[in-house]
Amino acid sequence: MDGKQVIPTDTLARTLAVLQRAESPLTAAQIAEAVGHWPCCSHETQRRRVREVVDALREAGHWVVALGAEGYAITRDRAVWSDYLSHRRIDAQRIFGQTYERKRAMWPDGQYALFGSQLATGGVI
Repeated sequence: MDGKQVIPTDTLARTLAVLQRAESPLTAAQIAEAVGHWPCCSHETQRRRVREVVDALREAGHWVVALGAEGYAITRDRAVWSDYLSHRRIDAQRIFGQTYERKRAMWPDGQYALFGSQLATGGVI
């Protein structure tokens, strides 16, 4: 198993139905309330569970887009879906680039680039 939690089919179906009926984007809290599977969980846990369900719906081929603070929506427009995927890819590349730069700054030559000839203790090489 790849470490992902198995999501019950009825949860996927109910979430998909909620998104398909919605006339505007729904926040994770609205989806959690409408689906009703996580009433005892904190808002953050509900948001995390909704993200997991949305990811599973995408893996199943449903075009669920995230619209930031507006929430989630299903699109049938190929251009909107392509644009969404393109932005996700660009965001992932940016995050990987930032992570690489941070790791590189920890390497000995990266430390020299950050601090010049001074050691972290303030001495001079």
